[in-house]
Order: sequence, then structure tokens, then C-alpha cells
Amino acid sequence: MGNRTSLDDDYYKYKLRCLEKIIENLDDGVLLTDRDGKILIYNPAIEELEKRKASEMIGKYIWEAYEYYDKNKSEHMRVLKTGKPIVRKYKAHTYDDDRPVYKLYSTFPIEVDGEIIGVYSISKNETRLQFLLSDKLKEIISDK
Repeated sequence: MGNRTSLDDDYYKYKLRCLEKIIENLDDGVLLTDRDGKILIYNPAIEELEKRKASEMIGKYIWEAYEYYDKNKSEHMRVLKTGKPIVRKYKAHTYDDDRPVYKLYSTFPIEVDGEIIGVYSISKNETRLQFLLSDKLKEIISDK
């Protein structure tokens, strides 16, 4: 890394704090895992989307946190292994009072100097849109 000064360190600490604040305040859910599959970031938007607390998720292996029991079933681990992102996948990811919570998400590798050092997902809650579309479809069908 060369000769870094304390001024460089201060700059990187400042930049890191700014990025952490941005992630905390995003409306989209953010989940970051390291190269071992441990959850490092679980922002408030994803807490709300998945009805889980960051304090219960951070530090756990992703496959354990989501109860996959087989780490190879984890999309994060697949992206880590292949380096291929998952772009704009849509599915009912969790359930709230027996109603599906739909989300649109993408999962990307983080590559530094040719090595994948982590994986992150960005998620949007699409449940409201899904139910509006479903209600509209029911209305159209019942009008026939």
C-alpha cells in the first residue's frame, strides 16, 4: 500500500463514516457479506423489509441467518464463488402475517485487485405494488 500518512487514514475513516451514514439512510435494503459469508452490514431498510434485527444478523454466516443449512444454497455464496451477479430478481422472500413480502433485488460481487472480497445485495420492497396489481386484476376479471 505504500507509505500512508495519518492524513490518508483520516480521509479513509471520514469516507467510510460517510458511506456508513448513506447506507443507514437508504430506502433500499442493503446486505453485505464478507468472503467467508459473514454478514457485515444489514441496514434499517432491510430490517423493516425482512422483519429481522441487525443485531440478530450481523456476525452470522448468511446461510445460518437465513436457515439454509447448506451454504451452497445461499445466493451470496454462489455469487462469491462464480463472480457472476444476480440482477433484478423478483420473489416473495419472507412472509408477514402469512402474506408474502415481495422484493426486487440484485446481488453483486465486490472485487479488489482481481479477488472477490465480499458480496452485497440491494433490495426493494415490491409488496405494495404486487397487491395493487393483484387487486386491479381481480377488479378487471370481476367486471367481465
